[in-house]
Amino acid sequence: MKLLPILVLVAILAVLHLSGALYAKNAVLVQQDNDVRESQSVFDTIDLRQASGGPGFEAPRMLNPPDVIPPLLKYPPTTETLKTMCG
Repeated sequence: MKLLPILVLVAILAVLHLSGALYAKNAVLVQQDNDVRESQSVFDTIDLRQASGGPGFEAPRMLNPPDVIPPLLKYPPTTETLKTMCG
């Protein structure tokens, strides 16, 4: 029974060591990594990707197309009647 807490402690320390939480990181290397990441994100824009032919325009597709509307009048006028009405 005394071995279980020791094994748990060793496992926790191993996880912390492998994650890098137990040792100090070099501040210069951290700043350098941040600068490289920031400079790459500045030049990786949608404008440049579109100019280089990466993404293209895709026309929108409706998931739910509109229904065909039936005629609103029960007895629509003929074309001759419409001509006389509208001129």
